[in-house]
Amino acid sequence: MSRDDRQKTVTASATVTPRTPVVPLAIAIAAVAVNLRPVITTVGPQLEVITDHLGAGDTASGLITAVPVFAFAVVSGGAPLILARLSIRSGLYLALAVTGLGIAVRPWTGTVGFVLATFASALGVGVISVLLPALIRSTTAGSSRLVTVFTSALQAGAALGFAAAVPLAEVVGSWQVGLAWWAVLTPVGVIALALTPEIPAQRPDRRAVTTVNPVRVVTGARAWGLTVFFGLQALLAFSSWAGCRRSCGLRESVLPPPASISRCSPRWRFPSAW
Repeated sequence: MSRDDRQKTVTASATVTPRTPVVPLAIAIAAVAVNLRPVITTVGPQLEVITDHLGAGDTASGLITAVPVFAFAVVSGGAPLILARLSIRSGLYLALAVTGLGIAVRPWTGTVGFVLATFASALGVGVISVLLPALIRSTTAGSSRLVTVFTSALQAGAALGFAAAVPLAEVVGSWQVGLAWWAVLTPVGVIALALTPEIPAQRPDRRAVTTVNPVRVVTGARAWGLTVFFGLQALLAFSSWAGCRRSCGLRESVLPPPASISRCSPRWRFPSAW
């Protein structure tokens, strides 16, 4: 085949290959990414109300705020296995189901159940955090715009959860119902995924995923620098979400009888402060 023939073949292939629509992907990514933070940020403004109701002390309070970090660490260590064994579509479906179920169940359990349900929800969030960036990287068209959509939806979910947790509990008249209400965001993500056929449903090539040498990753200076940077960033974010309470608090109709309405002074709850 001559050079001209090869050039014609390449041009024809590029013309026939469909361009991935960006708008449907952006909507699906936003609908899923908004679920990444409410499971965490809705607890902080109501933390003392929750622990008072559960009869838990500062140790349990610190554990409740710490388990998402532990769950993210577990998922991070197993990220290559997740990417090798699950398609992006099926993985997102599974992660959204686990996240939504944990959010819906945890307000109606005891202290142990609340901690375990929070841990399960955070595992789902961690899996989503692995799969969505993989989806964006695999998209050649409009990937920079999809990154913007992903980060914007993530931050919007964090802010919405933190700002609306207390007002929502007051509207529905119960912190349990208000906390469980955030599970409705997960079916929205599932529906958006179902309506977006561009998201891959095929399992990835395991050989392409497992060729990375984990020893080189662990010993790399850049990897440790990023670990320290994101670790400190997460420490600040999680301690802020867990420790800063709304100045107005919840009204008496929502609070358990022993609880005090005035909780205006911020108190930092680090997981180690037991």
